[in-house]
Order: sequence, then C-alpha cells, then structure tokens
Amino acid sequence: MPNNKKKISDKNLETLGVIHEAVCNTFEIGLKDLFIKSRKHEVVTPRQWFQYLCCKVLDMKHMNLEVIARYYCDITGNYQTHANVLHSFKKIGDFISLGGIEQELEEDLLYEIRRDAGLKGVKVLSIPLSGSSMCNQIKFNIQKLC
Repeated sequence: MPNNKKKISDKNLETLGVIHEAVCNTFEIGLKDLFIKSRKHEVVTPRQWFQYLCCKVLDMKHMNLEVIARYYCDITGNYQTHANVLHSFKKIGDFISLGGIEQELEEDLLYEIRRDAGLKGVKVLSIPLSGSSMCNQIKFNIQKLC
C-alpha cells in the first residue's frame, strides 16, 4: 500500500488535472477511462502520455515522480510507483526522439496545457530526449535526492 504521508499540493493537483483533461481531450477518451486497469493500446498510450507530460511540466525530480504516482493512486485506488512513471516517460521519450507526429503531438499538448492552466513560463525539462540517456539522467537525479 502507498505511503499516505505525502499530500499533493493544491498547485500540483490543479496542474495534474489540467494535463489529465488535455490528454483525454486529445485522445478522445473519458477522464476516468485514462486510469482504468487495462493494457489496451487505446488506454495505455494516453496514460503514458499523461505521465510523460506530467514529468515535463512538473520538472523531473524524485518527489514529483511520486506525486504523479500518488495522483494515479488517489483516482484509481491502484498502487503505482515512481518506476511506472519512469517507464512511461522513457517509452514516450523514445517515440519523440524518432521525430514525426509524436513530436508535433508533444508540442501541441504542452501548448494546450500552458494555455489552459495559465502556466506560461513554467519550467519544463531542457535535457535532450535521447531515450535511455534521459532515463539514466533521471536515475542519477533520483539518487542525488535520496
């Protein structure tokens, strides 16, 4: 069972909600459908995008990985760890590094999130998305924080 000591701040909760809505609107799925327990491509892909975008907008820190996992847990009651979030981040990051439509989708979603939340100037990752090297950088940051 997850550690209930960590509470999501109101600002983070609002930001996660905006990202949640943006992803659901883009992929045309219901807000609750994003977190149903399913391995169907129609559910998994938007869920991975949600977690990826949360990492980008909240900035990648160990605490924020846990906040994203906590948000998922609070909605579904299903336990998720920072490792699940890291996997989604790496998976979508790998697709984006290949270029093409995923890169455009990322730009469109980040624009929509910033516009909808009034988050102009929110710090997002400036580290190049190069799949495994990005994941190694994240792991290094987590080890420094722990």
